Amino acid sequence: MICRICGEETATTGGMSLSRQVEVETKFAVADDLPVPHLECLPGVDHGADQPPQQLFATYFDTDDFVLTRAKITLRRRVGGTDSGWHVKLPAGDSRLELHAPLGDEPEKGQAVDPPAVIADALAGLLRGRQVFPIATVANERHVTVLYAENGESIAELCDDHVLSESLLPDGVTQQWREWEFELHPAAVSGNHDGTTLAAHAAQLLLAAGATVADSPSKLRQALGDSYTTHVAPAEQAADSHGEHGFDLGQSLRNDYAQMLRWDPAVRQDSDDAVHQMRVATRRLRSQLGCFSAVLETDKTKPVAKQLQQFARLLGAARDAEVVAALLEDAFAHSDSVAIDAELTKFVSDYLAQRYRDAHYRIVDFLRSDHYFTLLDDVHDLVAAPPFIAEFADCQDRQHDALQRELLSQLTASFATVRRTAALEQNLRAALPADHDSWEEAVHELRKAVKKFRYAVAAAPSVGTKTQKLLGSLKALQDMLGDFQDSVTVRALLADAAAEAHECLHNTFTLGVLSEQIRSNGESALSGLDDALHATDKAFNKVARKLQRKLAETPAKQVKATKKRSKAGKDTQPQDKKKRRKKKKKHN
Repeated sequence: MICRICGEETATTGGMSLSRQVEVETKFAVADDLPVPHLECLPGVDHGADQPPQQLFATYFDTDDFVLTRAKITLRRRVGGTDSGWHVKLPAGDSRLELHAPLGDEPEKGQAVDPPAVIADALAGLLRGRQVFPIATVANERHVTVLYAENGESIAELCDDHVLSESLLPDGVTQQWREWEFELHPAAVSGNHDGTTLAAHAAQLLLAAGATVADSPSKLRQALGDSYTTHVAPAEQAADSHGEHGFDLGQSLRNDYAQMLRWDPAVRQDSDDAVHQMRVATRRLRSQLGCFSAVLETDKTKPVAKQLQQFARLLGAARDAEVVAALLEDAFAHSDSVAIDAELTKFVSDYLAQRYRDAHYRIVDFLRSDHYFTLLDDVHDLVAAPPFIAEFADCQDRQHDALQRELLSQLTASFATVRRTAALEQNLRAALPADHDSWEEAVHELRKAVKKFRYAVAAAPSVGTKTQKLLGSLKALQDMLGDFQDSVTVRALLADAAAEAHECLHNTFTLGVLSEQIRSNGESALSGLDDALHATDKAFNKVARKLQRKLAETPAKQVKATKKRSKAGKDTQPQDKKKRRKKKKKHN
């Protein structure tokens, strides 16, 4: 595994190696006869060099319910070119993370296969021991122009691809097309070259030459075409559906579960922001189970929610270490009150990096455990058919009404806690500098109350309630409370690092000065707290009134629906009587 902090290059599983690279590319659709423009005019490019043509042949694989493709993950076995082997492409923010494993023996054509062990390990959360099937083939004649900087480093390449594909799904078709891919090389992604500017100018040049931005995000999706939509798994069809009222709690839960699965491989590979994104999906899923507990069978949801809570805490330890390391790096670079010794800075940075590595190791260890796979199976079963209590199990109208009422109850109770903790914080703030520790604890309790409230608000879209303004005001409130809490966490970890540094005979006086500067910055972050609380209060009242109006309208709508059904029954009655008379006459 490559850790972006420790910088290791490969991982091994069962004696096989796994390498990886970050892929930053833009795809363009082009006509067959469109000439490739000259690229030497791009900023930072000294010259280009055409490479010998490559003949590539790739077979793409997925499970029978397309769990990989639905998670925007591609798995292929490709021969030809400079990187023959098994490839996995994972979403990673604005880029994609590509994992490579050796080619190995050729699978039997058209049959289900077990991916190489190192690939199966990287995708274990999604595959969970299942085999994969060939779903498409792509033959590609590739013409590559590599672009070099003045210092001789390769910084980008343009691939001119002539593609022939075949969907192996039922009713799949053969397609042919041409496309360009402009891809940044590592020196332009993380080196000293400005890859962002280079990619932007390249896009302008290629579009001006007659290309268009490709509609399909990948060769696989274009190769599958309509056959993917036609044969999409029932689970995704359910996730794409909406209830009569424009909501579906099951859909919302399934979306969060899908996000957990999507980020699983990226967390294993320690991709940027992956731990944070998986933690968000996990906590949101748990919050919805808690928010709607009054209408769900809690004997089925509570054990799952408890496991999700424990998993989120595990993710949180790594996320906190990640955030603290970034904040301290910034504090070291911009400290205006004290010059910090470079050797001491390195010691503290290494100490925090080790804490992150330890936390991430514990996450990956859990992701490889039977406990985790059982959790995923339990969540899958739960979100596939949310266990509504008997009163609401078979009637969507009653589900909608109950969910609205439960949401209003949760919002009201959660915001009452926000108001109560806010009042305590204001009282203690007024008494400062006395009892500073109690005030900090009050701010922490307010932050937890706001976070719980936001989880309740986050559930609102799943019952068709618009909460954009409330979420906007909550974001501003959470940002400032979060900035303050980050300063508290940083100071605590900085104290731990200082104790370690002192034992290693470093002079840690400057760390104490820096800690006080961080404390001051954290308190300054709360300067707009009262205004943010007022804006949140106002936005909440608006949402609450809207929910109350909806609930007041519900009985009238139900009466109207009942009358409509009754009228429909009466309209059919004379016809039914006529049929009975005809039947009786025929019998006589």
